[in-house]
Amino acid sequence: LEETLAMRQPEKWWMGLIPVAALWLAADFVKTGAIEADIGSRASAAVTQASPDIASAMTIAVAGRDVRIEGPEFTARANDPLGRAVADAGGVRLVDARFTPVTAAKPYVFSTARVGDRITLSGFAPLPAARDRLLDAVRSGAPGLEIIDKLAFATGAPEGFESIASRGASEAAKLDLGAFTLTYKAYSIEGTAATSAIFEAAVAATQQLPAGATLARADIRPPEAKPFAWSATTDGVAATIIGSAPSIEARAAIARAAATSLPGKMIVDQMQVASGAPAGDFAGSATYALAQLGRLAKGRVVMSDGAYSISGEAATPQAYEAALAGAKQLPAGLSLARADILAPEVKPYIWSAATDGSKIVLSGMAPSAGVREAIVQAATRQFQGRQVVNQMGIARGAPDGDFMAGASHAIAELAHMSSATATISDGAYSLFGDAATPRDYDAAIEGVKQLPQGLTLARAEIQTAEVRPFVWKAASNGATLTLSGYAPSAAAREAIAQAAAKAFAGKAIVNDLEIARGV
Repeated sequence: LEETLAMRQPEKWWMGLIPVAALWLAADFVKTGAIEADIGSRASAAVTQASPDIASAMTIAVAGRDVRIEGPEFTARANDPLGRAVADAGGVRLVDARFTPVTAAKPYVFSTARVGDRITLSGFAPLPAARDRLLDAVRSGAPGLEIIDKLAFATGAPEGFESIASRGASEAAKLDLGAFTLTYKAYSIEGTAATSAIFEAAVAATQQLPAGATLARADIRPPEAKPFAWSATTDGVAATIIGSAPSIEARAAIARAAATSLPGKMIVDQMQVASGAPAGDFAGSATYALAQLGRLAKGRVVMSDGAYSISGEAATPQAYEAALAGAKQLPAGLSLARADILAPEVKPYIWSAATDGSKIVLSGMAPSAGVREAIVQAATRQFQGRQVVNQMGIARGAPDGDFMAGASHAIAELAHMSSATATISDGAYSLFGDAATPRDYDAAIEGVKQLPQGLTLARAEIQTAEVRPFVWKAASNGATLTLSGYAPSAAAREAIAQAAAKAFAGKAIVNDLEIARGV
């Protein structure tokens, strides 16, 4: 009875209806949400299939089974197929298509600007698909950059727009403070490359633009090098050039100079293009340095912010002299930091001096500039009033001992000769020629018997002087016999002296005979 009475009290029913209503609303929401998601997916697929080039710019909203589609319309009635495609998608009841007409842009401009790790795209794109491909070009050009898309849609793009814009956007993305602008078909780019390779690729890209593009401006700067260093090294077989050059053109000029200054050597060009070169003609300075390197058998030349250094071994004595002179005549803009040039080493080590009676000619090698000058001074003293011709070079490899003493002895010997040549070859001494007088003959003969330390006699062929008349005389005062005049040889003089001693036994013998030709 009580249960029956309770069922007949409607004022208490509402308390049970609340949970029932909540369950019904939840079920309806879940079911409606699933339906809207399914219809939204079908509508998006229909739009993509109907117009893939503009699908990414369309916004689709679903309420129940009704679909609203919004986005740009690039030509009149061009988007009608989109509405029909969505309407034909399964489950759609109504389609509300709201399209905004896209206007033409004049001038048609597209631009990018990179600051740090962020790049901003501005201007116009002809289609959503084109915009997406431009964004992809930027991503591929410099992965990791944050992209700010400020592009608007506009008609009026020139033929080849996407190809040209993609090239410029991709190249500018690789540059620090890179900026690219395409005004109709006029291509402009600027920025600083992080590496020489990026710089060269960017410059090359401006020289082979896509069809239809015209280059309006290109201001691509190479990376800065501090210090601005450049060097070239040769081992006698190859020459390696490394460091920085201020431009692609300067690098090419330096490579050509290397081929000229180092003929026959393999040129390894490892130069990078960079900014920061010192003032002046850098390519000209490098050309000078390569010419100096060409004088070395092995060596290195370096330029660092205008400071020039050279080191190595000269190829020949003549090249050694030229390299020393070159280090004192630097081109404008260079200052000498170091010159460490070795004379070449020669074997056999030969020095010689020759006289014809009127002059003395010095040739062969001297071990240093100081020794060479001392030899010239010794010849000037011995041959006063006569010409001294210095043809000596400088080289390493002189024999042990006092080289100057040996050369001075040879010059002193030549002072007794009317015509002769004295030679020192690795310490072996030779003298050939004619004595000036019979007395000089004796002095020359005595000289080859008393060589300074370090010299050994190799050969001596000394002719005595010829005299006319050929006189021989013997005079006695009772106590002394004096022999004077000439004898034809040392043996004849000795035989005459022995005969005199025998004939004048017990008497003093004075032998003043001189050896001469002309008997």
